[in-house]
Amino acid sequence: MMMPVSSGSSGCVGVKMFVSKSTSLYATRMYGSVLLYLVVVVSYNSGELLCPEIAELGSTVNLKCIKGIATRAHSYSTPIGTAAATCDLSNRYCINLGDFTASVLNESSSFLTIPHLLETHAGDWACVVDADDPNPDTCNVTVQKSPSCRITSPQNTRALIVGEELSLTVYVRSFYCSESVIIGVKTGNITSHPIKETVTKVTNSTENVTFHMTASHFGNVTLVFSCGTKNQHVLCEGIQSLVEGKQANITTTPTQPTGHPTTDGQDTDSSQCGVEGCIIPIVLAVFLYVVVVVVVVFIIKFVCKRRKNREEHRNKENEDDTEASALRQEEDTQ
Repeated sequence: MMMPVSSGSSGCVGVKMFVSKSTSLYATRMYGSVLLYLVVVVSYNSGELLCPEIAELGSTVNLKCIKGIATRAHSYSTPIGTAAATCDLSNRYCINLGDFTASVLNESSSFLTIPHLLETHAGDWACVVDADDPNPDTCNVTVQKSPSCRITSPQNTRALIVGEELSLTVYVRSFYCSESVIIGVKTGNITSHPIKETVTKVTNSTENVTFHMTASHFGNVTLVFSCGTKNQHVLCEGIQSLVEGKQANITTTPTQPTGHPTTDGQDTDSSQCGVEGCIIPIVLAVFLYVVVVVVVVFIIKFVCKRRKNREEHRNKENEDDTEASALRQEEDTQ
Protein backbone atom coordinates (compact mmCIF):
# COMPACT_ATOMS: atom_id res chain seq x y z
CA MET A 1 0.00 0.00 0.00
CA MET A 2 1.29 3.41 -1.01
CA MET A 3 0.81 6.63 0.98
CA PRO A 4 0.48 9.89 -1.02
CA VAL A 5 2.52 12.82 0.07
CA SER A 6 2.02 16.17 -1.62
CA SER A 7 4.93 18.45 -2.30
CA GLY A 8 5.08 21.78 -3.97
CA SER A 9 7.02 24.95 -4.48
CA SER A 10 6.36 28.36 -5.92
CA GLY A 11 5.95 28.27 -9.70
CA CYS A 12 5.81 24.49 -9.79
CA VAL A 13 2.97 22.10 -10.22
CA GLY A 14 2.23 20.01 -7.10
CA VAL A 15 3.68 16.51 -7.25
CA LYS A 16 2.46 13.59 -5.17
CA MET A 17 5.13 11.35 -3.61
CA PHE A 18 4.37 7.85 -2.40
CA VAL A 19 6.26 6.11 0.54
CA SER A 20 5.87 2.41 1.13
CA LYS A 21 4.46 1.41 4.55
CA SER A 22 6.83 -1.57 4.60
CA THR A 23 9.77 0.83 4.31
CA SER A 24 8.60 2.72 7.39
CA LEU A 25 8.22 -0.51 9.35
CA TYR A 26 11.74 -1.60 8.34
CA ALA A 27 13.21 1.67 9.58
CA THR A 28 11.43 1.25 12.91
CA ARG A 29 12.83 -2.25 13.34
CA MET A 30 16.33 -1.09 12.48
CA TYR A 31 16.10 1.65 15.10
CA GLY A 32 15.00 -0.86 17.70
CA SER A 33 17.84 -3.22 16.81
CA VAL A 34 20.43 -0.47 17.13
CA LEU A 35 19.01 0.55 20.51
CA LEU A 36 19.08 -3.05 21.74
CA TYR A 37 22.67 -3.40 20.55
CA LEU A 38 23.67 -0.27 22.45
CA VAL A 39 21.99 -1.58 25.60
CA VAL A 40 23.84 -4.88 25.28
CA VAL A 41 27.19 -3.16 24.68
CA VAL A 42 26.68 -0.83 27.65
CA SER A 43 25.66 -3.76 29.85
CA TYR A 44 28.68 -5.71 28.70
CA ASN A 45 31.16 -2.94 29.38
CA SER A 46 29.59 -1.46 32.52
CA GLY A 47 30.97 -2.53 35.88
CA GLU A 48 33.13 -1.39 38.76
CA LEU A 49 36.16 -2.26 40.82
CA LEU A 50 35.58 -1.82 44.54
CA CYS A 51 38.39 -1.25 47.00
CA PRO A 52 38.95 0.63 50.31
CA GLU A 53 39.86 4.27 49.83
CA ILE A 54 42.43 4.18 52.65
CA ALA A 55 44.03 1.05 54.15
CA GLU A 56 46.54 0.46 56.93
CA LEU A 57 50.07 -0.60 56.02
CA GLY A 58 50.51 -4.33 56.64
CA SER A 59 46.78 -5.08 56.72
CA THR A 60 44.78 -7.47 54.52
CA VAL A 61 42.83 -5.76 51.70
CA ASN A 62 40.10 -7.15 49.40
CA LEU A 63 39.23 -5.86 45.93
CA LYS A 64 36.00 -6.84 44.15
CA CYS A 65 35.58 -6.70 40.37
CA ILE A 66 31.99 -6.62 39.07
CA LYS A 67 31.23 -6.72 35.35
CA GLY A 68 28.17 -6.93 33.14
CA ILE A 69 26.82 -9.93 31.24
CA ALA A 70 28.83 -12.22 28.99
CA THR A 71 32.03 -11.84 31.02
CA ARG A 72 34.51 -14.66 30.49
CA ALA A 73 37.61 -13.60 32.45
CA HIS A 74 38.93 -11.01 34.89
CA SER A 75 42.57 -9.95 35.12
CA TYR A 76 43.87 -7.80 37.98
CA SER A 77 46.85 -5.47 37.59
CA THR A 78 48.81 -3.62 40.28
CA PRO A 79 49.57 0.13 40.37
CA ILE A 80 53.00 -0.55 38.85
CA GLY A 81 51.42 -2.46 35.94
CA THR A 82 52.26 -6.05 36.91
CA ALA A 83 49.65 -8.83 36.86
CA ALA A 84 48.27 -9.95 40.21
CA ALA A 85 45.81 -12.70 39.17
CA THR A 86 43.62 -13.95 36.31
CA CYS A 87 40.22 -15.57 36.81
CA ASP A 88 38.17 -17.74 34.41
CA LEU A 89 34.63 -16.93 35.49
CA SER A 90 33.05 -19.59 33.26
CA ASN A 91 35.04 -22.44 34.82
CA ARG A 92 35.28 -20.73 38.23
CA TYR A 93 39.01 -20.91 38.81
CA CYS A 94 41.82 -18.34 39.17
CA ILE A 95 45.55 -18.27 38.52
CA ASN A 96 47.33 -16.41 41.34
CA LEU A 97 50.59 -14.56 40.88
CA GLY A 98 52.97 -13.61 43.68
CA ASP A 99 51.40 -13.34 47.12
CA PHE A 100 47.97 -12.33 45.78
CA THR A 101 44.94 -14.60 46.02
CA ALA A 102 41.88 -14.38 43.74
CA SER A 103 38.58 -16.26 43.76
CA VAL A 104 35.42 -16.34 41.63
CA LEU A 105 32.21 -15.19 43.27
CA ASN A 106 29.83 -15.78 40.35
CA GLU A 107 29.78 -15.52 36.56
CA SER A 108 30.20 -11.73 36.69
CA SER A 109 32.18 -11.05 39.89
CA SER A 110 35.49 -12.00 41.46
CA PHE A 111 37.67 -11.09 44.46
CA LEU A 112 41.36 -10.27 44.81
CA THR A 113 43.00 -10.46 48.24
CA ILE A 114 46.17 -8.55 49.14
CA PRO A 115 47.46 -10.46 52.19
CA HIS A 116 50.00 -7.86 53.37
CA LEU A 117 49.62 -4.27 52.13
CA LEU A 118 52.93 -2.62 51.15
CA GLU A 119 53.95 0.91 50.24
CA THR A 120 54.17 -0.14 46.59
CA HIS A 121 50.50 -1.18 46.62
CA ALA A 122 49.37 2.46 46.80
CA GLY A 123 47.79 3.83 43.62
CA ASP A 124 45.37 2.70 40.89
CA TRP A 125 44.42 -0.98 40.66
CA ALA A 126 42.69 -2.23 37.49
CA CYS A 127 40.33 -5.03 36.51
CA VAL A 128 40.60 -5.98 32.81
CA VAL A 129 37.83 -8.02 31.15
CA ASP A 130 38.70 -10.68 28.53
CA ALA A 131 42.06 -9.00 27.82
CA ASP A 132 40.43 -6.66 25.27
CA ASP A 133 38.85 -4.07 27.53
CA PRO A 134 40.03 -0.66 26.26
CA ASN A 135 38.89 1.16 29.42
CA PRO A 136 39.33 -1.11 32.43
CA ASP A 137 37.72 -0.17 35.72
CA THR A 138 40.14 1.18 38.30
CA CYS A 139 40.15 2.14 41.97
CA ASN A 140 42.71 4.03 44.02
CA VAL A 141 44.13 2.73 47.30
CA THR A 142 45.84 5.11 49.73
CA VAL A 143 48.26 3.39 52.13
CA GLN A 144 48.82 4.81 55.61
CA LYS A 145 50.43 3.86 58.92
CA SER A 146 48.94 5.44 62.00
CA PRO A 147 51.57 6.99 64.30
CA SER A 148 52.36 6.61 67.97
CA CYS A 149 53.26 9.81 69.83
CA ARG A 150 54.40 11.47 73.04
CA ILE A 151 53.95 15.12 74.08
CA THR A 152 56.09 16.81 76.75
CA SER A 153 56.64 20.32 78.14
CA PRO A 154 59.07 21.93 80.61
CA GLN A 155 56.11 23.81 82.13
CA ASN A 156 53.38 22.72 84.51
CA THR A 157 50.42 22.07 82.22
CA ARG A 158 48.09 21.56 85.20
CA ALA A 159 48.21 25.21 86.29
CA LEU A 160 48.27 27.42 83.19
CA ILE A 161 46.86 30.94 82.84
CA VAL A 162 45.49 32.87 79.89
CA GLY A 163 48.25 34.79 78.10
CA GLU A 164 51.03 32.47 79.23
CA GLU A 165 53.39 31.22 76.52
CA LEU A 166 53.40 27.43 76.36
CA SER A 167 55.95 25.24 74.59
CA LEU A 168 55.18 21.64 73.67
CA THR A 169 57.55 19.06 72.20
CA VAL A 170 55.78 16.52 69.99
CA TYR A 171 57.46 13.17 69.28
CA VAL A 172 55.74 11.37 66.35
CA ARG A 173 56.87 7.83 65.66
CA SER A 174 56.38 5.36 62.78
CA PHE A 175 53.95 7.19 60.50
CA TYR A 176 53.43 6.89 56.76
CA CYS A 177 51.04 8.11 54.08
CA SER A 178 51.27 7.45 50.34
CA GLU A 179 49.79 10.92 49.80
CA SER A 180 50.59 14.25 51.42
CA VAL A 181 50.39 13.98 55.20
CA ILE A 182 49.39 16.66 57.70
CA ILE A 183 50.05 16.17 61.41
CA GLY A 184 48.66 18.68 63.89
CA VAL A 185 48.29 19.12 67.63
CA LYS A 186 44.81 19.87 68.94
CA THR A 187 44.68 21.67 72.30
CA GLY A 188 41.11 22.28 73.44
CA ASN A 189 39.36 23.69 70.36
CA ILE A 190 42.53 24.94 68.62
CA THR A 191 44.47 22.83 66.08
CA SER A 192 47.95 23.72 64.83
CA HIS A 193 49.74 21.92 61.98
CA PRO A 194 53.48 21.71 62.63
CA ILE A 195 54.10 18.93 60.05
CA LYS A 196 52.99 19.05 56.42
CA GLU A 197 55.05 16.95 54.04
CA THR A 198 55.21 13.98 51.70
CA VAL A 199 57.07 10.90 52.98
CA THR A 200 58.37 7.93 51.01
CA LYS A 201 58.84 5.51 53.91
CA VAL A 202 57.86 4.97 57.54
CA THR A 203 59.15 8.09 59.29
CA ASN A 204 59.82 9.56 62.75
CA SER A 205 59.61 13.27 63.50
CA THR A 206 60.07 15.65 66.43
CA GLU A 207 58.48 19.09 66.39
CA ASN A 208 58.22 22.02 68.83
CA VAL A 209 54.94 23.92 69.12
CA THR A 210 54.82 27.29 70.92
CA PHE A 211 51.74 29.47 71.42
CA HIS A 212 50.12 31.86 73.90
CA MET A 213 47.33 30.36 75.96
CA THR A 214 43.74 31.45 75.35
CA ALA A 215 40.52 30.20 76.86
CA SER A 216 40.03 27.99 73.79
CA HIS A 217 43.32 26.13 74.39
CA PHE A 218 42.23 24.55 77.68
CA GLY A 219 41.00 20.95 77.41
CA ASN A 220 42.15 17.66 75.91
CA VAL A 221 45.38 17.38 73.91
CA THR A 222 45.44 15.00 70.91
CA LEU A 223 47.48 14.44 67.76
CA VAL A 224 45.55 14.95 64.49
CA PHE A 225 46.83 12.65 61.72
CA SER A 226 45.51 13.47 58.23
CA CYS A 227 46.27 11.11 55.35
CA GLY A 228 44.42 11.67 52.08
CA THR A 229 40.79 12.39 52.96
CA LYS A 230 40.88 10.67 56.35
CA ASN A 231 41.48 12.44 59.68
CA GLN A 232 42.04 10.59 62.93
CA HIS A 233 42.72 11.75 66.48
CA VAL A 234 45.50 9.92 68.32
CA LEU A 235 45.80 10.06 72.12
CA CYS A 236 49.50 10.44 72.95
CA GLU A 237 51.55 9.48 75.97
CA GLY A 238 52.64 12.29 78.27
CA ILE A 239 50.53 15.46 78.26
CA GLN A 240 46.87 14.70 77.54
CA SER A 241 45.18 17.89 78.78
CA LEU A 242 45.84 21.57 79.56
CA VAL A 243 44.32 22.75 82.84
CA GLU A 244 43.74 26.34 83.89
CA GLY A 245 45.28 27.29 87.22
CA LYS A 246 43.92 29.73 89.85
CA GLN A 247 44.94 33.37 89.58
CA ALA A 248 45.38 35.64 92.59
CA ASN A 249 42.68 38.29 92.91
CA ILE A 250 44.16 41.81 92.88
CA THR A 251 42.07 44.44 94.73
CA THR A 252 42.46 48.17 94.26
CA THR A 253 40.72 49.28 97.51
CA PRO A 254 43.13 50.50 100.21
CA THR A 255 43.53 48.45 103.38
CA GLN A 256 43.28 49.91 106.86
CA PRO A 257 46.20 49.78 109.29
CA THR A 258 46.38 46.88 111.70
CA GLY A 259 44.60 47.43 115.01
CA HIS A 260 42.61 50.46 113.85
CA PRO A 261 38.87 50.02 114.23
CA THR A 262 36.58 50.32 111.21
CA THR A 263 33.27 52.12 111.14
CA ASP A 264 31.47 48.99 112.37
CA GLY A 265 33.69 48.82 115.47
CA GLN A 266 35.70 45.74 114.41
CA ASP A 267 39.46 45.65 113.99
CA THR A 268 40.76 44.76 110.53
CA ASP A 269 44.15 43.43 109.52
CA SER A 270 45.30 43.21 105.89
CA SER A 271 47.51 40.26 106.81
CA GLN A 272 44.63 38.08 108.04
CA CYS A 273 44.51 34.70 106.33
CA GLY A 274 41.55 32.68 105.24
CA VAL A 275 40.40 29.47 106.87
CA GLU A 276 42.35 27.23 104.50
CA GLY A 277 45.44 29.46 104.69
CA CYS A 278 45.57 29.35 108.50
CA ILE A 279 44.91 25.65 109.05
CA ILE A 280 48.29 24.45 107.80
CA PRO A 281 50.40 26.90 109.90
CA ILE A 282 48.35 26.05 113.01
CA VAL A 283 48.77 22.32 112.47
CA LEU A 284 52.52 22.74 111.95
CA ALA A 285 52.83 24.87 115.09
CA VAL A 286 50.94 22.30 117.20
CA PHE A 287 53.05 19.51 115.78
CA LEU A 288 56.31 21.31 116.55
CA TYR A 289 55.08 22.13 120.05
CA VAL A 290 54.28 18.47 120.71
CA VAL A 291 57.66 17.37 119.37
CA VAL A 292 59.48 19.90 121.57
CA VAL A 293 57.54 18.79 124.66
CA VAL A 294 58.27 15.14 124.01
CA VAL A 295 61.97 15.83 123.47
CA VAL A 296 62.20 17.91 126.68
CA VAL A 297 60.42 15.22 128.71
CA PHE A 298 62.71 12.57 127.28
CA ILE A 299 65.82 14.61 128.14
CA ILE A 300 64.60 15.25 131.70
CA LYS A 301 63.85 11.58 132.29
CA PHE A 302 67.20 10.59 130.84
CA VAL A 303 69.10 13.05 133.07
CA CYS A 304 67.20 11.98 136.16
CA LYS A 305 67.77 8.32 135.51
CA ARG A 306 71.46 8.88 134.94
CA ARG A 307 71.77 10.93 138.14
CA LYS A 308 69.95 8.21 140.07
CA ASN A 309 72.29 5.56 138.72
CA ARG A 310 75.30 7.60 139.82
CA GLU A 311 73.93 8.00 143.32
CA GLU A 312 73.20 4.30 143.59
CA HIS A 313 76.70 3.48 142.39
CA ARG A 314 78.21 5.95 144.87
CA ASN A 315 76.15 4.50 147.75
CA LYS A 316 77.23 1.00 146.87
CA GLU A 317 80.89 2.04 146.88
CA ASN A 318 80.43 3.64 150.32
CA GLU A 319 78.81 0.47 151.64
CA ASP A 320 81.71 -1.61 150.31
CA ASP A 321 84.23 0.74 151.95
CA THR A 322 82.37 0.52 155.29
CA GLU A 323 82.35 -3.27 155.20
CA ALA A 324 86.06 -3.34 154.33
CA SER A 325 86.89 -1.02 157.26
CA ALA A 326 84.90 -3.17 159.65
CA LEU A 327 86.76 -6.28 158.57
CA ARG A 328 90.12 -4.59 159.07
CA GLN A 329 89.15 -3.50 162.59
CA GLU A 330 88.11 -7.03 163.50
CA GLU A 331 91.42 -8.36 162.24
CA ASP A 332 93.35 -5.79 164.27
CA THR A 333 91.53 -6.63 167.51
CA GLN A 334 92.29 -10.34 167.08
